[in-house]
Amino acid sequence: MARTPRKGLSAFVSQANAGLGTAPSLEDDLDVLDEAHRAARAQGMQHDRAQAALNRDQEWRVATERKVKRLTHIASAAVALATAVTCVSAYLGSRTAARQAELLSHTAPIATLARSMQAGELVSMADVSVQQVPTHFAPQASLSSEEAEALLAQPKQLTRPVSANSPLSRDDLVDAGSSDDLTRNLRQGYVALSLQLDAAATLSQLLHVNDRVDVLAADGTGQSSSVVASDCRVLALNQTLVGPPKDGYDLVTLELTPDQATAVAAAQAPRLVAHSLADRQATDSLEGR
Repeated sequence: MARTPRKGLSAFVSQANAGLGTAPSLEDDLDVLDEAHRAARAQGMQHDRAQAALNRDQEWRVATERKVKRLTHIASAAVALATAVTCVSAYLGSRTAARQAELLSHTAPIATLARSMQAGELVSMADVSVQQVPTHFAPQASLSSEEAEALLAQPKQLTRPVSANSPLSRDDLVDAGSSDDLTRNLRQGYVALSLQLDAAATLSQLLHVNDRVDVLAADGTGQSSSVVASDCRVLALNQTLVGPPKDGYDLVTLELTPDQATAVAAAQAPRLVAHSLADRQATDSLEGR
């Protein structure tokens, strides 16, 4: 019997059925099997897709859990850091407050001028400001706020130019006197001495009350001179104790220490030398006035 070429399972079965004259039930069964195979393949593909989706979901869950854990750790670290910063800030704040309290306990309220004023001007408490200054920096002769209030119950006259924010001392203030009241302007421990000025003297007619001058005196030979009294305050010009005289002057009254007065009284041909305002302020600053 000759061998039948293979043309596919279905065709072979069809020929076999035709040759044998049997019913086409086997072909139908094969179709059913093919359909079932295709359905199984489709179901397998759906299963694969479902499994892939499940895997992706699982991966997303795992990644999300990791992110949540990281964020939780970061939040915990941030809370710990904030707590540490708060504790450190509170500690430093308490130390700063303690340091400020310690510094304030070593400061003194001193009276200073709120604005720059010239010699001869009247000073009242309205012209004074109180500043806290470390005690080791406060000038020894400076006035405390209580002393300034007591001293300036009545306005006083400045004996020298004082710049703004400079401390005041008792030596800077004298009673505001009249032209016939020299002793009220004289500070305690000082004396007044009058000098007759030569019309040709350098400072003749140029001085003002409360100016500061040095007194020069010639030596015995008259060839040279030296300072016999320095930083002397002009108390009066002729009979005027406030401001310059209207008609000029030839008599200058100086405020001197007793030793200076002795030296000036014994001087030959005394002459006066004035200081610049800058020199005066520098000297006053060094002396703590």
